[in-house]
Amino acid sequence: MVDLIRDAVSLVKEDATRQSITIEYDYQEPVLLVLVDRFQVQQIIMNLVGNAIEAMQGIDRPPLLRICIRQTADRQVLTEFIDNGCGLPVHDIDIFDAFVTTKKNGMGIGLAISRSIIEAHDGQLWAETIRTLEPNLVSYSGHQRLR
Repeated sequence: MVDLIRDAVSLVKEDATRQSITIEYDYQEPVLLVLVDRFQVQQIIMNLVGNAIEAMQGIDRPPLLRICIRQTADRQVLTEFIDNGCGLPVHDIDIFDAFVTTKKNGMGIGLAISRSIIEAHDGQLWAETIRTLEPNLVSYSGHQRLR
């Protein structure tokens, strides 16, 4: 899973580098293996990283994306993409619904497709704002059962 994430991030790394975004990885050894369609999950990772990059444009603090990968007690892999960008919308919308977007030029399909692919892989995808001392930490998290 770690190699898959690093490979996908490398495809959008230029955007992050151009905007001086630091990307940190936090994962357990040994590296966790999951059975997934590599191409589909790579597209999801690129979408989530791209969303994080966009959310951190114009913030008044150093932009940071932290990617954490853990095995949970119930033998699932938890992968989190945590950024310190603008945060999730406060109004009552489900950002995972098709054609729902918070972006000026967004189509509103990226997160809907990502969630359906994750669910087809027996997993879950959700987003939450984490309230900490650092403002507007946003986490896109996903579980995928180890096989």
